[in-house]
Amino acid sequence: MKYEFVEVDEDITELRYKDKSFQAKRNLELVKEYEDVERKAKLQFIADLKKEGLSVQDLVSEKKEGNKTKVDYSNVDYLQKEYVESQKLKFFNDFCKSITGMSIEELILDIGLKEEECTQFGYDFSQMIIGMRKKEEFPSKKQNS
Repeated sequence: MKYEFVEVDEDITELRYKDKSFQAKRNLELVKEYEDVERKAKLQFIADLKKEGLSVQDLVSEKKEGNKTKVDYSNVDYLQKEYVESQKLKFFNDFCKSITGMSIEELILDIGLKEEECTQFGYDFSQMIIGMRKKEEFPSKKQNS
């Protein structure tokens, strides 16, 4: 394998490849921000439409076929998806730069990943944000004996 993610302790995950390693510590604020990316992207989509003098309804097309009206939301769905993907990429780039000093693209090139390996790497990389094992407490609380 070209890289591996190792759980150093309950709150620290380490990315290792070649002769390099980078650590990330889970924190509640980062997890909340990660989970809120989609909502914020959709709000930005609506705000940008308003700036252009448009509404979501302007992107919806209706087609009458006999007594039925078909409503097509494909334009809305497409643009929302683009906004969400763009915001997720920005979030991951910012996170990646904060722990490696590189963008996600630079990191992928540095590791030497092929295009077909990038999806799995993206999923694995996201585990650095929430931790290798999903926990109910962020960061974990050590119990005092």
